[in-house]
Amino acid sequence: MRAILAGGGTGGHINPAIAIANAICEKYPDSEILFVGTKRGLEGKLVPQAGYKIEFVNVEGFFTKSVVHGAVVLGKLGAGILKCMAKIKKFKPDVVVGTGGYASAPMLIAASLMHIPTVIHEQNAIAGKTSKLLSKMTDRICVAFDNKELFGCPEKTVVTGNPIRKSFSEIDVSNAKKQLGISENLPLILCVSGSLGSEAVNKCMTEYIIRTHMEYKYQVITVTGDFYIDEVKEKLENAGVNLNGSKIQIKNYINDMEKYLAAADIIISRAGAIFLSEIAYLGKPAILIPSPNVAENHQEKNADAVVAAGAAVKICERELTPDVLYNVVEELINNPLKLKQMSECSAKLGIADADKKILQTIEAITIR
Repeated sequence: MRAILAGGGTGGHINPAIAIANAICEKYPDSEILFVGTKRGLEGKLVPQAGYKIEFVNVEGFFTKSVVHGAVVLGKLGAGILKCMAKIKKFKPDVVVGTGGYASAPMLIAASLMHIPTVIHEQNAIAGKTSKLLSKMTDRICVAFDNKELFGCPEKTVVTGNPIRKSFSEIDVSNAKKQLGISENLPLILCVSGSLGSEAVNKCMTEYIIRTHMEYKYQVITVTGDFYIDEVKEKLENAGVNLNGSKIQIKNYINDMEKYLAAADIIISRAGAIFLSEIAYLGKPAILIPSPNVAENHQEKNADAVVAAGAAVKICERELTPDVLYNVVEELINNPLKLKQMSECSAKLGIADADKKILQTIEAITIR
């Protein structure tokens, strides 16, 4: 199979594309894969790391209130479409798959104009503006959340879930705490506030640790992000919190996140779509604090879907205070039955074979 994967900007768009490429190559070892994105996004780093070739187009987000800038954007889009048509003519793909972000637009439009089968994958509970624009001309739409009406065309929409990294399928959940060298007898609270960290979340978690660390009832691991780690550590040490043991751990970043998610009894996090899918895959209960600084407020919509399924509690950042977080955590961590029910609901949301479902969708429109 010959496939072009288009999308980029954030890891939330790129990692699903890489997972789809991996699924194609696993089933069809002789496949040829080409990624197309922009030089401004993370795709220029992540795609080569995954072992795939990437080429670039110069395009910007379409949605702007400035007439002059809008004209520039449309000009770049037109040039990008022509460039992508040339790439398609040269590469001769069997399918073009878009995983979101404005980087996917020129390639999906070019493929549609050239009558190449197209698929888009939407990771979030709300349709992104670019994906919504492209959905009318796309042959199939794969969605992560159970809503075939998301784009208003259920006849060509397939619920697939979000692809999960292969490392998650190799985790021994029952042995995760032992592997990390932490106590199996105390609940573990894991707080992850996004790759860049969050001042509001870090502040409240710092206060929570100061308030509870002498009770010796829990273990807490907080992932602060690079910008906040020194400040958080200093506040905790000044408050007499022991950071040299395993009970309270402060980290700026975690590479092997799957191990920590598997070990956690409750997770406090933002509501990025891929992270939520990973939590659900492992069947973990969560306290979700959606980031208000994302396009179309999609994290709140993601969180609402998980809350509606009974797998999480949501705290809006505008309502977040140390007292609010303390009360929510204490209510849940001291209620094992509630956590068990949330875990069961979370597991029902998990889709283990999303990459294979997406591949089946691709095959349905390419293999005759």
